[in-house]
Amino acid sequence: MTLPAFKYTSPETYLQMEENAFERYEYIGGEVYAMAGATEKHNMVVLNTGGEIRSFLKGQKCKVYPSDFRLSISLSETYMYPDLTIVCGETELKAGCFDTLTNPAVIIEVLSPSTQERDRVLKFFFYRQIPSFKEYILIDTTQHKVATFLKQPDGTWEESITDGRNAILHIDTIDMQLPMEEIYARVDVG
Repeated sequence: MTLPAFKYTSPETYLQMEENAFERYEYIGGEVYAMAGATEKHNMVVLNTGGEIRSFLKGQKCKVYPSDFRLSISLSETYMYPDLTIVCGETELKAGCFDTLTNPAVIIEVLSPSTQERDRVLKFFFYRQIPSFKEYILIDTTQHKVATFLKQPDGTWEESITDGRNAILHIDTIDMQLPMEEIYARVDVG
């Protein structure tokens, strides 16, 4: 069986392309992926979740960033745009690279049917290479369900599921209790 070929793009070419682009692209393993437009459900879940987290973090040392802030995984020269990123402490940017974050503590992805496999497997593989990264949260848009992966002291990742509209999602890294009804406010997941 032959694997389909792809055109390798260097990190330098990708960053140059990004600097002048109207659209956003992710860069994984030498391949450039166009970021598709998000659905209304996706946008509402991101907005609801980000707004709740931002309000909770007022006056604290952590802050939340939206999806327009690029993230660098230095070990693999990979660049991605998570839906939401929480940084605790000072925000660190990649040297010599415009607007590129390097030290997320929490990454939140809102799953779409077309991207969920890449978010669950490929992106998580690369995110785990970031030393500051402690918690990965995947929010489903087809049901009231959130998967959380929390880094353990021994370096393994433990998964927990928050399920149901009346449940409470605990974001361990910032010690926040987030009601699922707030995440899914005005969103029909049926």
